[in-house]
Amino acid sequence: MLLLFLVWLAAPPWARAGEVELSNRAAISLEYDDNVYKTNRDRTLDELGRLFYDFGLHWAITPANLLLTNYQVGGKLYFHESDESAVINQLQLGYTNSSLPTVQMGVLGSVKLRNVADAQEDYLKWTGRAFAGKTFLQSLYTGVHAEYSEFDYRGSSWYDYWTQLYGAEARYDYERVFSVGLGYDYEIKTYPYKALKDIGASDIVLVEENDLRVDHLHEFSLSGRYQKTFFETLPFLANLTYTYQVNDSNSYGDSYNNHRVMLGLSQYIFQDTSVHFLGVFQFRNSAEKVLIPHSYSIEEDDENYNQIELRLTHGFNDYLSLFAGYHRYWSDSSFADLSFTKNLYALGLTVDF
Repeated sequence: MLLLFLVWLAAPPWARAGEVELSNRAAISLEYDDNVYKTNRDRTLDELGRLFYDFGLHWAITPANLLLTNYQVGGKLYFHESDESAVINQLQLGYTNSSLPTVQMGVLGSVKLRNVADAQEDYLKWTGRAFAGKTFLQSLYTGVHAEYSEFDYRGSSWYDYWTQLYGAEARYDYERVFSVGLGYDYEIKTYPYKALKDIGASDIVLVEENDLRVDHLHEFSLSGRYQKTFFETLPFLANLTYTYQVNDSNSYGDSYNNHRVMLGLSQYIFQDTSVHFLGVFQFRNSAEKVLIPHSYSIEEDDENYNQIELRLTHGFNDYLSLFAGYHRYWSDSSFADLSFTKNLYALGLTVDF
């Protein structure tokens, strides 16, 4: 969602002073979850209901100064495993300035709060981001950005962290038909506990270092987008992103490299019916093997997981649509306790107003 919001920050040059755009979306669905606790044995099945609301505001204070707000709230209620029921609130505020020709700069702040029936799994995450970019020859965009974030997990400080991130990107657009881009991010992630080291015994024995655990993550990405309208009425959109990650940690067992591929496809098969696919595929290799791989995050939208999502949507009119979806998560880890598969089946209604 953050990426979509950053795209939204690139407001159209024709925005008029005082112009305000509002968007509202609400959804309700009934779902079936075949592995509530993400385990590889003794799987727990349950049904759940899910509610979602999204509010967006886009205000052109002046043609060159834009203020954006996005608020989302979502809740899931399990029929039997009530401890896993949760509510997530997320607020994003953004400002962008385009006073200089072909130059955009701005800031973005976000706060995300998760409350779970079992309060030990609550967390709070906030992020601040600044960016600046310039467009050359109406088709080549280059930009830089910096970001700071903190993550606070109520149940244990073992999962807490704070990060500093710096990055740059470039993108070439051709007549809104296709684009290619590349990017680089460097992230420093610090944890509030001491790093671990292996003392070289025949059995793995880990002891604390004198310094806090610090990870240095390098991400190199290459992306492409293609869109076309078939038969003049059936839009098609494809997005493909490849990311190579190298994480260098001073804590034994937490250095790794990872190849991530993300593929998104959307196609209207009729004027009022569309099908969507999202796939995230990971190929991760850790430099060391330890008994407790504490580098895994517990965030709900954790990118450590492989996943595929299929959704079929039928619009009855401009406001009401019906959707059916299938979502599969899985993790292939050398640690049996971290390997699992999870399937979600959903049927729901969406209202735009």
